[in-house]
Amino acid sequence: MRRFKALGIAVLCLLLIGQKRYFSYMGLTLGQTQQEAEDIIAKSEDFKIDEARFFGKINEQTPFILKATYKPFINNLYMQFYSNVCFHITIEYNSNYFDYLSLVEKLEDTYGKPSIRTANFAAWYGVLTNGTRGENGEIDVRLQLEAPSTVKVYDYVLMKKMNTELSNIIFLITNQTIIETEKRRLMNEL
Repeated sequence: MRRFKALGIAVLCLLLIGQKRYFSYMGLTLGQTQQEAEDIIAKSEDFKIDEARFFGKINEQTPFILKATYKPFINNLYMQFYSNVCFHITIEYNSNYFDYLSLVEKLEDTYGKPSIRTANFAAWYGVLTNGTRGENGEIDVRLQLEAPSTVKVYDYVLMKKMNTELSNIIFLITNQTIIETEKRRLMNEL
């Protein structure tokens, strides 16, 4: 009987060690829709949407950025959305209240030893998930702490996809501009 208990405990420990965690901050998570995030912020007694810096869509390919504040403790909280899915959260704490060492200690308590740590930067790779997978089944959610007191968490797979799509669009726009300029130049020669 003791062997079965010991085996059960060992299996449970192995499962917990390999299990990835979800990042959630006051109900805000990666993978949420813009409306879900706005509803959480609107219901919050702490956060306020900063209307003066409410970034909108220029076109469908441009990510939407929602900015909120929690004065005086959080200077800025940014949520970036692509195809109506949150893929990036940045929390800029007020360094008068939160310092790098306190934040890195708390994050280490929650997520374990960082993959990279310097005096001004710490990063955790492979310990978080947002429950979604990329086209090849990969999950790559990254958590970073930057001095003096900024926390960033992002879906690296979705961010790479978005950057590739935006790069392709910029390339097409640039090419179209060059073509139109050359057409005008050649037409003016007539």
